[in-house]
Amino acid sequence: MKQRGVDFILCPAYVGAGVLQGGAKYWGYTSIWNILDQPAVILPSGLKVDKAIDLREETYKPRDEQDEIEWKAYDAELFDGMPICLQLVGKHFHDEEVIQAAKLVDLVLKDFAT
Repeated sequence: MKQRGVDFILCPAYVGAGVLQGGAKYWGYTSIWNILDQPAVILPSGLKVDKAIDLREETYKPRDEQDEIEWKAYDAELFDGMPICLQLVGKHFHDEEVIQAAKLVDLVLKDFAT
């Protein structure tokens, strides 16, 4: 990150809006930062699942078995109102900066939502 002049990475926290407790089958979006020992914060985007518009695409073709598992787990009725989260990742040993940046991102997202 340092060599490329990147202070933070803002990325998805999960493949979808979330998962029921104990139901996570894929950790790729978060575990990579644990493996790389980089600090990360999960925060709500301000968006939530709306069962009226966030229907499962029945024409979707999963890319692989894992993708199919996650796609089948989605239920618009069950996940209605669930927050869609983001993840902010920072540099090694800069945990405090990640927390401060996450607070700023949260403020911006709240302003955007109003």
